[in-house]
Amino acid sequence: MACRTHQLNKTTGITYVYESTSYWDPIKKQPRNKKVCIGKLDKDSGMFIPSKRLLDFRRFRYSISFHFSSIYQYLSRQYLSILI
Repeated sequence: MACRTHQLNKTTGITYVYESTSYWDPIKKQPRNKKVCIGKLDKDSGMFIPSKRLLDFRRFRYSISFHFSSIYQYLSRQYLSILI
């Protein structure tokens, strides 16, 4: 399960937002966290500014879902034409 965490960089004063996922490390036999930076918070307004990685992932996920839905529609039309 993923959760979002905030971490302040003291040298720059920028607060970064990370998505943290917990996993079990079988070698050390203890839980570990894998963090990925997904953006930062604006200093003045506190608004979330997404990183390019997050925007690219959303575009990729949308294009994949669009591609699969178009394949599904094509195959359903072909299957219906065979039945009729």
